[in-house]
Amino acid sequence: MATSMALVPTLPAGASKPGLCSLNKAEQKVELKSTGAITKAIESGNWTAAKKALLASFGQSFQAEQLAVSALSGAPSNVKAAGAVMIRFAGSEKTIIQKSNSATQFETSVEAAAQRPKVASAEKTLSAYFTSKCGPINTTPTT
Repeated sequence: MATSMALVPTLPAGASKPGLCSLNKAEQKVELKSTGAITKAIESGNWTAAKKALLASFGQSFQAEQLAVSALSGAPSNVKAAGAVMIRFAGSEKTIIQKSNSATQFETSVEAAAQRPKVASAEKTLSAYFTSKCGPINTTPTT
């Protein structure tokens, strides 16, 4: 299962390279830690537990994203705008989690929202900027 939380790179674009990269690594650790509980709950068919785990994970990831966006002050205007789009998307994602009645409904809704042109473009912009500062984004969990 892929959620947008895993798709959105954390990009404190105005930060120094060490700050930029270390914030991303910290967010990846938070996401990796919560992924197990979410996956277990979804695979068990317990949507109530999965929803609770998703909302808990969302809160942690949203805080990290807000820190990242607050560091965009030195970034080019298109990167700042992309950060703002992704923060709005995160709010939409929370609403999707709250209103979903099943894992299937959640996955369908969040994927549709993530594929909206504005969101997809913002993600591409942020990903390119992040990669230019820190190298390729590691999407493979490490232990």
